[in-house]
Amino acid sequence: MVKSRNKPSKNQAFFDVVRADQRRRVERLTERRSVERMKKLYDEASAELEKKLKKIGAASDSFTAHQHRQLLVQVRDGQAQIAARLVNGLNDATRDISVDALQALLDDVHRLEKKFSGADLSLPLDEAGVFRGVVNRERASMLRAHETSFANYGASVVTKIEDELSLSLVTGESFGEAVDRVAKVAETEWWQAERVVRTESIFAINSTQHAGIVEVASDLGDMYIRWVEHVDDSSFMPLDDRVGEDSIAMHGQVVLPGSMFVFPSTMPDGSPVPKECDRYVGESIAFPPLRPNDRATISPWRPHWGIPAWRLVGGRRVTM
Repeated sequence: MVKSRNKPSKNQAFFDVVRADQRRRVERLTERRSVERMKKLYDEASAELEKKLKKIGAASDSFTAHQHRQLLVQVRDGQAQIAARLVNGLNDATRDISVDALQALLDDVHRLEKKFSGADLSLPLDEAGVFRGVVNRERASMLRAHETSFANYGASVVTKIEDELSLSLVTGESFGEAVDRVAKVAETEWWQAERVVRTESIFAINSTQHAGIVEVASDLGDMYIRWVEHVDDSSFMPLDDRVGEDSIAMHGQVVLPGSMFVFPSTMPDGSPVPKECDRYVGESIAFPPLRPNDRATISPWRPHWGIPAWRLVGGRRVTM
């Protein structure tokens, strides 16, 4: 069992409520704003491609080498179009996510500051122009990330479809069976597209909130960025069965804006990180995700809020 060296804050109950709100918000943004929307788009685009393929030949006819070449051309073109539509769809989704995430960050800073110091802050980020500027600054890098991720996804799917069509040809299947193989690959490979959507959505949330915290820190000199996993703040115990050892190792680390998070070599109890985490030790990252499907987020942190946190100093964990 991993035990924390941090003493629970007297205000931990309040912060637990804030964290629960943050988790629900992230789940809502990734599921409803991204995954559900993108699945519908993916299904529509895949159905359109299947409809085009069926026009090439009769379902009962033998699958010929000529049809094989025709299908490959259509599949490559179709997957490129699907990838482009997914990029555009995800770009729209992450814009909405970015706006919501930044507003949530601003609300959290005001709520936490009011609770722990009684102050009603007035921040530049409260101004609409500054708010829009932070959101827009992150859009170009997000679009490039979306394009790269879906280009890799599309290439992977095309390779699998090519393999299936080759198998269909050599086994003497009908044209209809060959097209069914294409549709089956599209159906079974959605998990890859979904992983891209989830990962890119978390990136959008954290990228925007990171930029927002940097903006807030220009007014609040003791503002830090805190790494948050699905881990209990007092005991460092996982909050569900999806939490990995790497998540436990990183949870609660804080850095100053402009600094990088660094993966530690020890767990919260001082023991070495497990072997499965060795590849991360010493790795620097500005904000999550650390890996695909990572659920880690970041949050603002100030010393007087009384929220457990630690820094990595000279390779050692130092409680804040």
